[in-house]
Formats: sequence, C-alpha cells, structure tokens
Amino acid sequence: MPELSVLMVSYRTPDLVKRCLDALALQRDEVDLEVVLVDNAPGDGTAALVAHHHPWVEVDPQDNVGFSRGVNRAAELASGDLLLLLNPDTEPHPGAMKALVEAHHRHSEAGLIGGRIKTPEGEVDPHSCFGEPSLWAAFCFATTLDTIFKNHPILHPESLGPWPRDTEREVDIISGALCLVARPVWDELGGLDERFWMYGEDTDFSMRATRAGYHPRITPDAVVTHESGASSREGWRKAMVLKGKITCHRKHRPAPVAQAARLLLIAGAAARALGARAVSAATRGRRGGSALDWVEVWRNRSDWSMGHDLT
Repeated sequence: MPELSVLMVSYRTPDLVKRCLDALALQRDEVDLEVVLVDNAPGDGTAALVAHHHPWVEVDPQDNVGFSRGVNRAAELASGDLLLLLNPDTEPHPGAMKALVEAHHRHSEAGLIGGRIKTPEGEVDPHSCFGEPSLWAAFCFATTLDTIFKNHPILHPESLGPWPRDTEREVDIISGALCLVARPVWDELGGLDERFWMYGEDTDFSMRATRAGYHPRITPDAVVTHESGASSREGWRKAMVLKGKITCHRKHRPAPVAQAARLLLIAGAAARALGARAVSAATRGRRGGSALDWVEVWRNRSDWSMGHDLT
C-alpha cells in the first residue's frame, strides 16, 4: 500500500501530463507514491504517452465525466492512506510530495493541506488558497472594488491580502490544483460534490471540511508550477468560476443571502463586460485584450447565472 496516492484528471493535455509525471517520478524515492490518472479525453494520445513513459501509472479512460466525478473515480481506484488532488498542468518542484506528507503529519488537525503555486514565469500564484466566498466579497466584485484595490485585505477579501504564501498558515479554501487529504477525512466528507462539473468544487470541499471541524492550511515548502486553465478557454473558465461561486452560496447560505450574492456576481460580470466594450470602442479595438473575455461571459450568462443544479 503506497503512502500517497496522486489523483489526476486530464483533458487533452498529453504533453503537460507527461511533464507532471516526469517530475513526480523523480520523487518516488522520497515518498512511496502511486498515480491514478482519469483520462477524460480517450483517444487524445494521453494514455499511449503515459503507457510508454510511465507504465507504473494507472490510467482509467472516461467519457469526459467532469473534474469532480473524475477525482472521485480516481479516489475509488487509489489505495494510499493519503490522497493528493493534483492538476495535470502542474510541475511539482523537487521535494514537494515529501513536504506535503510531512506537513500532514505535523498538522493532522488541518484535514486539508495545500502548497505554494507559481506561474510559469516564476511568480507566486495566489490561487493556491483563498478566502471563503461571502456577501461582502460579492459586493466588492459587483462594484469592481476588488479589481481597483487588488489584493487589498478588506476590498479584495478572497485574495487574503498581499501575503505571498511564503509561510505556513491556516486558510479558508485550498485549491483543488494541489490539495492533500487523508483518506479518513475524504471518506467522512464524501469526496467532491459531483454536482460541480468543474470549478467551485474545491471551495465547497474546503467549506465542508471547516464545518466538520478541520483547519485547512498550506505549507510553502510544497511548490508546484501551474499553467492555470491549460485545458480551457479563459472566457469559459471565468464563467465556470462564477457558476461555482453561485452554487456555493446557494448550498451553504440562507436563501436570501444566496440570492443577493448571485445578483451581485451577475452585476460584477455585467460591469466588466461593459467596461471592456467601452475601452475597446474608445481605442478602436487596440485595447481590451483579455478583458474582452468578460463580454463572452456576459453573453453566455444564461449558462452560469443560476449555478449548478443542486436537485
């Protein structure tokens, strides 16, 4: 029985999967680990590539069952006492697996352990952990205060302020891109909520862990590089993040609060789409850039504005 089971869900990123597995293979002498990979796009070459370069990895082909269901499937197949949710578009730095396991042994009360995520450019990615969604955070989003005062501890509360994730600390939410959980905790919480197709499931999981008495935290010693959103369009990703937040509010808040938060999140998307259009028009299309993704988000609001179906 391995000490650590790494759970991965891939979708049309065979080269990134190989890079991640290459990095994990170098850490097998430090931690007795296995990898269970749910392949959500059979036929994209991932399974063949993994079989050739890393035959020790178990690959389970699925017909795009989504992230949450894919992770739950991987957990069913895994045999380790510790489970690690790890995105396939990450590259674990040397010692990352050992650091996560050691942090768990130091802080078993945490329930969930995350690490320090960096961008491909080497900058700290604050999305390794973040604050719990709240009505105040939704208001700051609607009024664009969280954009004007980015990383402000009060006006951008989900950012957790300017903290560079360089100290061990208890946090509200740990990203599903890098999240260690002990098997008993996973079983107690019932795994990920499969009603979340993708995005928001980690927020819900952390919120349920906290309500069950655990204290999620991160360790800066476990570092991975992450190409965020490598398998999805940015406009679609933004929409799914909003859909996940709306669902979390509906699931965890009283109905009036959840409805108010939903309307504020919709208003925030509208404000960003309007601003992007205004900038693009004023500069005759020379400016706008990634902000124009919000136009796509607003155009497709019927797909996300009610959240996921919780029935």
